Amino acid sequence: ASERAAIPASPSSGVASDKLVQRSGHVQRHIVDFAENDEDAPLLPSSAPNLTAWTLPPAAEGVVQAFGIVSLDGTSSVMDNATKYDGHGALSAGASSRLLWDYSELQRTEILDLLFKPRFGASLQMLKVEIGGDTQSTDGAEASHMHSSDDLDCERGYEFWLLREAKKRNPALLTSALAWGAPGWISDAEFPKGYYSEANIQYHLKWLHCVQSTMGFEIDYLGIWNERRFELAQVPYVKTLARALRSHNLTTQLVALDGWITEEFLHVLQSDHEFADSFEVVGLHYPCSAPNAPELFSAGKKLWASEEVSTPAAWEAGGGCLGRLNNQNFLRFGSSSTTVW
Repeated sequence: ASERAAIPASPSSGVASDKLVQRSGHVQRHIVDFAENDEDAPLLPSSAPNLTAWTLPPAAEGVVQAFGIVSLDGTSSVMDNATKYDGHGALSAGASSRLLWDYSELQRTEILDLLFKPRFGASLQMLKVEIGGDTQSTDGAEASHMHSSDDLDCERGYEFWLLREAKKRNPALLTSALAWGAPGWISDAEFPKGYYSEANIQYHLKWLHCVQSTMGFEIDYLGIWNERRFELAQVPYVKTLARALRSHNLTTQLVALDGWITEEFLHVLQSDHEFADSFEVVGLHYPCSAPNAPELFSAGKKLWASEEVSTPAAWEAGGGCLGRLNNQNFLRFGSSSTTVW
C-alpha cells in the first residue's frame, strides 16, 4: 500500500514489389508484381481488381507529402525520406499480465518464447510496460518501486521480471514504459504540483535506473501519463524531464500524449520549439484512421499507435486482424509502430 492515497490512473482506457503513386489528387497503391520470377505462381490472382489498385483515404495524402513517395523493389535499402518501421509490440499494464507470472515454469517458458523469440510465434519487436503506481489502473493495481520517498525496490512486481525475460529472448527488442498513476507521496505539501512535480521526475528516473542497474540495458522510450488529456502544465514538466534524462546520461526518448490529439497540443507543438524538441514520438491510442492534423505530419515526429485493440486468440480471427491492423496504421498515417494491449 502507498504511504498516502495514490494519484489515480486516467480512465482507460517471392518478394512483392509495390509503388505509391499520386494520381488526380489521391494516392493509389499498385501491386506491380507478386512473383519473384516468371516461374513463380502469383500470390494473389492478377484478375482481382480490388487487390491490384486500392485508393487510400484522402487524409493519407498528408502522409505522402510529409514522408515522400517510396518505391519498394524488395532489394533497395531504406531511403532517407522513408518511414522506418519500428516494430509491432505488446503492452503489459493494468495487471493484465498478472496471471502469467504464476504459470508453471514449463508453460510460462513456452508462452514467453512464443511472444518474444525472433522468427518464432508472435516475434514481438517491442514491449511496453506499466510503471506501477500503487493505484487501480484497469484490471487491478500494479506495485510501485517506491511506496514512499525513502523506499526503493527494483524487483517489486512483475514488470521488471517480464522485461528481463523478453530481452533475454530478443536482445534487440525495443522497450517502452508508461505510468498510469503514481503514489500519493509525490504530491505532498513539499511537492504541490502533484503529478507534474520534480518528485515525480526523480521517481521516474529511479525506475529507469532500476532497469539499467539490474538488467544492464536502458529503456528506449518513456511516456508521460497514460491517457491524460493534454494540458499546459505538461509543457514545463516534459521539458524538465527531457533535460533530466540527458543530465543522467540516459538515451531514453520521450513519447508525448499516449492518448489523443487536441488543438492545444498542436498549437504548443508548433509554437514552443523547446517542447517539440523534448520528445521523439507522438503516441496515439486506437487511431482507426489518419488524424486530421497536418501540423502533426509536418513536425517531423514519429507517429505510433502506442495502444491498440487486442484481438481474439485464434489465427483465423486474431493473427489476420493483427496483421491488417499493422498494415492499415502504417499506410493510413505513417505509424511506424503498433502496440496491442
